[in-house]
Amino acid sequence: MNRFASQYFLAVVSFTVVTLLMLAVVTAGWFADMLFKEFFASLALLILPVQLMIIRWNWNKWKRTLVIR
Repeated sequence: MNRFASQYFLAVVSFTVVTLLMLAVVTAGWFADMLFKEFFASLALLILPVQLMIIRWNWNKWKRTLVIR
């Protein structure tokens, strides 16, 4: 597996893990009481910027890897 493919694989895996973590938090909040549901929903919203940072970080790595002439 070349370097670009391994970086792409790492990006997809990290994004998928964070997305599944967010879904798990939302599901746990859905099963919790009303008080805790708001807490878990706000926690899931805090995970969204982490997803965006992962996308931006990997995009910057890809731009350095790709030679666009």
